[in-house]
Amino acid sequence: MESQKILLQWQTASELQNSGFEIQRSKDGQNWQVLDFVKGYGTTAEAQQYKWLDEQPNTGDNYYQLKQIDEDGSYEYSEIVVVEMAGKGTDLEVFPNPTHNHLNYRIADMDALTQLQLFDIYGKLLATDLDVDGTLSLEALPKGMYVLLATTPTRQYRQTVVKN
Repeated sequence: MESQKILLQWQTASELQNSGFEIQRSKDGQNWQVLDFVKGYGTTAEAQQYKWLDEQPNTGDNYYQLKQIDEDGSYEYSEIVVVEMAGKGTDLEVFPNPTHNHLNYRIADMDALTQLQLFDIYGKLLATDLDVDGTLSLEALPKGMYVLLATTPTRQYRQTVVKN
């Protein structure tokens, strides 16, 4: 399997004594690991573009934040951004897809699955299933594309479904 990477991109409108950016990643949004430091442009009135490539992201959710550090040591944190990296056992599997009337689904930890929701492509909720037994009937729905959302206490999984 070809390794997947995550490209982080950000920009500043101007900079005042900007030493640079500490790039931090977390698996849970609580415990942070410093990955790298990207040098800033010091003081400039011009917009600056930055890029950094995470060549070894975690499978599942990757939480990122920047710690912008000034030359005097003061700092500010950016907003947290979450990127999901698919991997074996982390996906919602649906089959057959496309389907006609009935859909089967599974995730690695089916026992943790608490709710299944089906949306149309415009985001309108069409059905909620709390009896998560691995099957879903699409008989009452017209042909088209739908989005299946499976929820556990710690994650949400999405998959596009096509009904013929």
